[in-house]
Amino acid sequence: MNEKIIISSNDLLNKFQEQLFKIETLCKIYDDGNIGICEEIAVKLRVLFHNANRSKSLLKISKLEHVVFMDTASKFEPRNLFTSYGLIMLFQNHEHAEYRPVAHLNGYKLVSFENWWKNKKVICDKYKNTFTRKDIVRHVADTDGGAHVDDSIFKDYYELTRNNSLGWNYGNEYLEKSLGNPIPACIRQIAYEAIITFKNKDLKVLTKLYFKKKD
Repeated sequence: MNEKIIISSNDLLNKFQEQLFKIETLCKIYDDGNIGICEEIAVKLRVLFHNANRSKSLLKISKLEHVVFMDTASKFEPRNLFTSYGLIMLFQNHEHAEYRPVAHLNGYKLVSFENWWKNKKVICDKYKNTFTRKDIVRHVADTDGGAHVDDSIFKDYYELTRNNSLGWNYGNEYLEKSLGNPIPACIRQIAYEAIITFKNKDLKVLTKLYFKKKD
């Protein structure tokens, strides 16, 4: 059986920085109009932030879970009769309409990782199905083209991505079209928040990892 070697604290933090750099690079491709790259962005986000039974997130093993995260999503109001899409906005001109990430337009607040990743609801559709950032990233990365494609997906995600369960359309009295799938813009905004959260931060100062003298 092949022996495993524990890697150094420096190595872990370098891996963390590399993942952020790759996300930023993929985001530039997205911004150039290639929105399908959101699947690859979702995989990188999962590597950074998702903990599973048999694997730990890079955030956790880098001992950075205490870091406060930038939250740009608008406040979720459960009693709101309309659909909610806190990470994205509706854009329309005389030619077309689409969902776009909000960037800084909503302002931002600083929240715990747990709140940012898996507690706050950032989408609520017309059926009152809700989604967190974790839900969005995992659906894309695990079942819908990121690291894997399943032959079946959850109904709430199917309705959101294929059947316009947010309910927004555009057009005129003669022709009306759905704005389509809101998930790529959501992935792009989640990536934006992650990048800005760690931008120009010294991970050696932030981490609770122990550094040996040789590190």
